[in-house]
Amino acid sequence: MKNLKLSTLLSLSYAFIGLGLLVVSYFAFTRMAVINDQSTVISDKWLPSVATVGLIDTQTAEIRALEALHIISVTANDQATVETRLKALNNNVSGSIEHYQALMTTDAEQRLMKQFIKSYQNYLSIQQDVLALSRQNQNDQARALFTGRSRNAYDLYTANLRELSELIASNARQASEYGDSIYAQSITVVSTIVVIVIALLVLIAIYITRSLTQQIQVLQKAMTRLADGDLTVQLTDLSNNEIGTLSRHFNTTVNAFSKTITEIQDSSNQLASTSEELSTVTEQSTRGIHRQTEELEQAVSA
Repeated sequence: MKNLKLSTLLSLSYAFIGLGLLVVSYFAFTRMAVINDQSTVISDKWLPSVATVGLIDTQTAEIRALEALHIISVTANDQATVETRLKALNNNVSGSIEHYQALMTTDAEQRLMKQFIKSYQNYLSIQQDVLALSRQNQNDQARALFTGRSRNAYDLYTANLRELSELIASNARQASEYGDSIYAQSITVVSTIVVIVIALLVLIAIYITRSLTQQIQVLQKAMTRLADGDLTVQLTDLSNNEIGTLSRHFNTTVNAFSKTITEIQDSSNQLASTSEELSTVTEQSTRGIHRQTEELEQAVSA
């Protein structure tokens, strides 16, 4: 990572953030789909099932009440009216049973529904005997049958309905609890992913900051040495990022300065040598002139 440019590091950081968000979004979407499925099961399956079984219980209880009303009716017209209502209610119960059977999805539901239908059919069979006795005004026998075998049959099928209701409620709770567990799991996983992403981003930021700080400090020390006149300073950390590029330019500049100073020194030395030679020649010429002057003066004096 040391040789990566800052723009590349930042791009990788942004890409990592985007990848983290993508993972979180995908996971959240899939978990939400599961939760939505459970919600759909509850709303489309278990709630209608509870309502339908409750309706069957209400309808059969009303049938039981009409059966008692038939026994205490004093006229044939009253009994006929009750029987008409009983027939309509029995048809309604049959429709409710068919509606619930279309909602059934488990073997346990099918088993309990078969038990209910069997016990309910037995109750209806006994009911016909009760109604027949009631029509013949054999009310004592009708009451005895109503409170005896009919009551036992009623208790049996209502127990089947109650067991079926408890099964439906249990399945609905399981679906709800499963949805809750998926939600809790999703919160945990998403939170974990977010924490990991944030932690890695912090580490990347710390790494970038420390790396840049160290490289800048090295460059600063080198520039201080250069300012003090040290033309031998060179930077060895030549990474491929922006600081590495700046370091290479620094080395090039120092080399250019050093070369220029060397050339100036060479020129200065050459100038000094030429000046010394010129001084020697001048001194020799001066001596020759003095010597010639002395010789001329001696010749004139002679």
